[in-house]
Amino acid sequence: MFLSLLPAQDDFHFTDVLRDWHRDALTFVEKDLPKLVFLLFVAIILMRIVVFFVKRMRRLADRHQTT
Repeated sequence: MFLSLLPAQDDFHFTDVLRDWHRDALTFVEKDLPKLVFLLFVAIILMRIVVFFVKRMRRLADRHQTT
């Protein structure tokens, strides 16, 4: 089943697979990884902002409840 996915070349070797995998990994690191890191950074910043406002609103609610 999976053998049909391999190229039908007689000179196809395992080293070709390793070289192509290495190229794909480098492409991921160069192009996609910076995007993911940036999105994680933005998500963390947004999460901290939300936590800040939730704590502030909770303190405000506690203060109004006690008086």
